[in-house]
Amino acid sequence: MQLRRRARDTLERYQMLNAAKALTTACLGNAGFRRVCTSNYTSEKIAFGEKNRYVLPVFPLRWVRVDFDGADVNLDLNRRPRLPFGDGSQRILYASHLVEHLDEESFQSFLGECHRILATSGALRIETPDAELLVAAYRSRDEAVLGHFRALRRSNLVARLGLPEKYLEDHLTVLGELSSYIDHETDSGHIPAYADCADFEEKLATLDFDAFAKWCSSLQSDEHRASGGHQNWMSWDKLRSRLGEAGFRRVVRVDYGKTEIPGLKLNRGRGCIREKSHRAFYSIYVEAFK
Repeated sequence: MQLRRRARDTLERYQMLNAAKALTTACLGNAGFRRVCTSNYTSEKIAFGEKNRYVLPVFPLRWVRVDFDGADVNLDLNRRPRLPFGDGSQRILYASHLVEHLDEESFQSFLGECHRILATSGALRIETPDAELLVAAYRSRDEAVLGHFRALRRSNLVARLGLPEKYLEDHLTVLGELSSYIDHETDSGHIPAYADCADFEEKLATLDFDAFAKWCSSLQSDEHRASGGHQNWMSWDKLRSRLGEAGFRRVVRVDYGKTEIPGLKLNRGRGCIREKSHRAFYSIYVEAFK
């Protein structure tokens, strides 16, 4: 009874929030609504790679959202822009499954800009696919990992788009997370850049990880790369190194739903960020403190 009552209360709050958003948006317009929610974009919390159209419970209203389009601030981070926020003006930055979409130079530029706009006590949380975990899963034929991604490709690529069944081959679990493009017309998600299994395994066996990842990225055409898919690889050692180079004084690895950042709420309570649990098993979570 208590669980049902709690679920009903949560649903009612969600419905009330959506009704309030609809009413306020009708009066102020979406841009005006977002300005009110974020205190004219000065809430000191920024979520990168998040659009305003995402549903309310996933991301709190007060977070300023930055994305290529459909956000409070529209920026193409692969053009390495200077972020339109003052030095030391932000307390918390959040980037979930964003940095793998940036080429290496843009990734390093992004980390430098994050460091610049954070206050002295501020912090950045990054969630991204763990390339080393995915490679280890492929080598050990871990069916829990491989089967998950195979099922997604069967549903999204083979059944929906009519792509050939070669897109069910298990090496695409790794290749697709390191190098993929987006078909915006079909809204089908990420499509792996394709290479046959023999070529993939030969490169995986003979190249170091950075060279292997660059080979994966090279399989994309310029048009594919411009679509905004995955262009980079991440691991704990790489993130720790790059964040240190960007000037962060402390970098820690954390688990899904766990944080060391004061004021950041995850998955429980009002005003929390609801991270996507279905991505936790193949993601790495890192927090960096200025």
